[in-house]
Amino acid sequence: MSDTNKTSYNEILSVVDAIHTNEHSVEWHGVTLNIKNTLTFAEMLAFSNEVVSTCFIDKTAEYVPEVKDFAVRCAILEYYGNIELPDDASKRYQMVYCSDIVQEITKYVNGEQLEPLLKSIDKKIAHVAQNNIEAFNKQMSEAVSKLTEVEDSLSSIFGGIDQDTITGLASTIANGNFDIEKLVDVAAKAADKDNSGHDKVVNIPEKGNSDG
Repeated sequence: MSDTNKTSYNEILSVVDAIHTNEHSVEWHGVTLNIKNTLTFAEMLAFSNEVVSTCFIDKTAEYVPEVKDFAVRCAILEYYGNIELPDDASKRYQMVYCSDIVQEITKYVNGEQLEPLLKSIDKKIAHVAQNNIEAFNKQMSEAVSKLTEVEDSLSSIFGGIDQDTITGLASTIANGNFDIEKLVDVAAKAADKDNSGHDKVVNIPEKGNSDG
């Protein structure tokens, strides 16, 4: 199609402006609500991000499905209802569940936007939850790998130490007298074999003591 046959977007927008009313002033129990019919693209993204982030605990990244409906209702009040929300979560909860304000606002909301938005939020939550699980599994795998490396290192250090020395080491650590700086030296001595082929028994040095 040639450019000369294309309809100008300005013509379309002029029609949209003529037929679409984006703000509604509504009286609700003596309170004037200024309801927005359709969110801007930026507002729509902010709505989605706010709901999704509310559903996950910051420190643990754990998904808390119990708060999803609450988060959606609060976002409807904030973004579509232009309502200032209190910081106190209990007061927000009272606002959205102890009145019909959410239902009143959604009467004037563009369902062609809100319904797909809520579906996309469900998909995003599932995606984030899956990513968190994969990230956790990766961290656990790395932790196990590092523990295996530590185990191998300890095996190489303590491989030649007899049971009495290991018992003494555990007792020293438990008593708080263990001197980490002398550990390597102790392990090296304990790993040496005497002429009979038996492991030597080496005393674990305590803090402030030396074997010299």
